[in-house]
Parts: sequence; C-alpha cells; structure tokens
Amino acid sequence: MVLTSLLYVLFILLPGYIAYAAAGYNVDEKGIFARIVYRGAAVFFIINALALAFSGSQVSKAYFKLFQNTPENMDNRVFVYTIAVYILGGFILGWLQLYLEYKTLWNAKRDLKKWVNKKSDAVEVEPGNILKRILICYRFANKKPFVVVYFDKDKNIEGEVLKYCWNGREELLLRHADTCELFVLDLGKCISLNFKNIHELDNMINVKKSDINLLDLIHGGLSEAIKEKNKMNTPAE
Repeated sequence: MVLTSLLYVLFILLPGYIAYAAAGYNVDEKGIFARIVYRGAAVFFIINALALAFSGSQVSKAYFKLFQNTPENMDNRVFVYTIAVYILGGFILGWLQLYLEYKTLWNAKRDLKKWVNKKSDAVEVEPGNILKRILICYRFANKKPFVVVYFDKDKNIEGEVLKYCWNGREELLLRHADTCELFVLDLGKCISLNFKNIHELDNMINVKKSDINLLDLIHGGLSEAIKEKNKMNTPAE
C-alpha cells in the first residue's frame, strides 16, 4: 500500500505538476489537482506505451520488473532512472503545450481569420494571457519593449523590459529609462502598462508561406489601425 501510494505520487502527480508548471500555469491557484492528474496520467500512458513498443529491450524489461518487486528487492538505480524519465516527460509535455499554444494555434487562428474575413472592429473573446502574447511578438521582432508601468495616478516607472517571468505571479525585469537601474516589478500590484514602442512591431513574418504582420497577431486589423492613426497625425506638406 505504501509502495503503491509512493508510485502514484512519483509517476502521476510529480510529472503532472511539472507539466502544468512548464506550460506556464499558476501552480498555486485553486482547482488544479484534476488538471495535474490529467497531465500526469498522460505522461504515464505515453511512457508505458513506449515501454510496450520496445518491450524486447533490456530497459523495458527492467522498467516493468520494477513494478513487480517489493521495496526490499527493488533496484534503486532503475527506480531513480525511472523517476528521471517521468520528470523529463513532464517537462516535454509542458513545453509542447506551450509551443502549440503560442505558435501552432496562432497560425491556425490567422488562417481562420483570413477565411471568414473578420473585421478589425470585432471584439475578441478568448482564453489566454494578452501580455504574454504581446511580449512574444516583441521576441519575434527581436525588439525590447519600452513601457510605462503605472501603480497609481501619481506613481509610475518608465523603462525597457529585459525579461518577463510568470509562474505563481507575473514579474518584469525593467531597466529604468533615466538611471539604468534594474527593477523587478510585481505586475499584480500595478494598475496598467503602456507600450510606448508598439509601432516597432510593424514587421512582417512568414507563416505557412504567407506574410503576417506581428501587430495582427496581437489583434486582427491592428496594423491597419495604427497606420491610419499615423497618417492622421502626420502634417500635410
């Protein structure tokens, strides 16, 4: 019973927790136990499927023998290697989910927008992190965001974003515009964030043999809206 509980924690909950965290989700929020179990079960299924596919190998034989042994007869080296494989499987599953969310699904969404000819004035309703999406577009453009972070109407910090981190809470590493000092900002305590150089994302990238403006990955039609605004603000010759 003790061994079964230990294996459940190490081979289901641990890789599920790692996969959930690696995908960028908040591991401290309520109601995540079922999602962790789902991911852990997926890792468990994939690893066992691979072990069955290569059942004739020595590695697979040692792996399945592990579940048949008592704690006294267990091969500790095989046990440690198995845990390492499950941890690695959790990381791979989490990063794969992150990749699919921020690349494959984006491209599919753009293709759908072209198909239905969606207007730029339509409101988008979708799950996700809009700040993370904008910063990924900056990363695609190889640009650093220049932002103003407001904490209240009289207090703000202006500077260049060097790093964005999320997991439990969102933080920015910001270099101050005037003093070049470094600040770690807890975004949960700010009230708004203004991107001062969003126009620098007016670049085209090639996706599935078609050119897409990075601004339109943030919101469809945003590039045209910014161009029209710049034309209005440009004095006539």
